[in-house]
Amino acid sequence: MMRRLTHLRMTSPSDAHLAIVKSSFPAAVSEGLIDWTGPEDATIIAPLIELLKKLGFARTQFGIPHNPRTQYSYFVTRIYDDSDLEACELLKVVPRHQVQFEYIPPYEVPGIRKSLVPALDVDAASDRGCPVIVPQRVRAVIEGGGFSGVEFKPLQLLKVKSSQHDTFTELPWPIATRKWWIVESSVMLPPCSDYLKVVGPNREVHPRGSRIGRLVEVGFSDVERHYLRSELDAIGAFDVAQEWESGGAREIIVSSRFYRFCREQKLGVDFVPVRIDEG
Repeated sequence: MMRRLTHLRMTSPSDAHLAIVKSSFPAAVSEGLIDWTGPEDATIIAPLIELLKKLGFARTQFGIPHNPRTQYSYFVTRIYDDSDLEACELLKVVPRHQVQFEYIPPYEVPGIRKSLVPALDVDAASDRGCPVIVPQRVRAVIEGGGFSGVEFKPLQLLKVKSSQHDTFTELPWPIATRKWWIVESSVMLPPCSDYLKVVGPNREVHPRGSRIGRLVEVGFSDVERHYLRSELDAIGAFDVAQEWESGGAREIIVSSRFYRFCREQKLGVDFVPVRIDEG
């Protein structure tokens, strides 16, 4: 069953305010910060927030506070177990291994420096969720599952040409069986439902379907994608799809069948639920 943890953090309170909070809630003060993480139903939460309000502090709406001396962040993070994931119709792929990609002109296909290619035992990797890349051996396993919608695009192997000008040269993969591939799809999902907000770099909210900014689920540090069932029905059944909002490299959304297959094959990749809203 899903667990929910709360995170309350204020990075730059004055010494006087820090002393006031510490006198009532010593567990919420650490190394000059107001910083507390614990269960969502912990008894400390409500009185701590009430004290911050009395001191004139406001909770930020989207992510990082405008003024870290007068605002605090408060989010909930969800922790899932297998029963949560098995109950989902759709899930988002979340590789455990993180890598850094380079985007060279025309900025459509990402590449990876030769020195940053993941180790041979890594089953999948990404840069904070997208793109998702897999090695040749995992591509072969996925193709053996007969999944609809899945496609693969070669990942460019790069060598630094000029560190001063941040330019790169594409290299051939020295061993074909160690080549890495970008997971893509012929199926494009519709924009997420209005439950989620598209927030720009200056915390401005953009219309649904905008590719400016990032998706935010108000009150949460993570994001569960939400889609309208009627719009998914219009697409039809699929096993692998890509999301709309990112524009370039995209997050990958998969069916429960794909999820179960990865578990059966013991592939080292995680998943988070995707929610379907009626409408």
